[in-house]
Amino acid sequence: MGHFIDLTGHKYGRLTVKSLSKVKQQTHYLWNCVCDCGNKTRVRGTSLRTGNTKSCGCLNIEAVSGANGWQAKRSMATTNGTWVPCQDEWYQRTARLMFFAKRNKIPVGFKSVAEFTLHIKEILPEKCPVFNKKLIKGNGKPHDWSPSIDKIDPQKGYVKGNIQIISMLANAMKNHADKKQLKQFASWVLETA
Repeated sequence: MGHFIDLTGHKYGRLTVKSLSKVKQQTHYLWNCVCDCGNKTRVRGTSLRTGNTKSCGCLNIEAVSGANGWQAKRSMATTNGTWVPCQDEWYQRTARLMFFAKRNKIPVGFKSVAEFTLHIKEILPEKCPVFNKKLIKGNGKPHDWSPSIDKIDPQKGYVKGNIQIISMLANAMKNHADKKQLKQFASWVLETA
């Protein structure tokens, strides 16, 4: 095996090496690792030893969300101590949303991505409140009945009491219009239909 070094049991960043993988990448050995967040991944031994790979990718999500130290604490939301793993779909969506909101100076009323995620899960309805149709997650691609995070009043931002989950179709129709504009739009549709 030449310069083979057994990495089993060693920890590199957030990755703990469990075993040597049967899969190789060209001439490189790959190691089966478990990240602190619970994700499993295969990593080159050289990438582990040099520090080029320190996590399953959750560090990148953390960098995007700006929630420093979040993943090291395994996403514990301070509100009730519930764990939110970084591979959770709603966590990833709220992380992107918080990044977008902060970049565009939209108010965000949550201290962390985990806290925002827990709030979304608490208010998530089974059906779209606009069309009374079941919300169905897309297979990687959103569609009309995918659940969508909406600001009730666009000016107030993503704060408790101003967030609702509606279908993508309802959110697209609503867009950034206020109540007066929506009434005007509805009147126009009814008159021209």
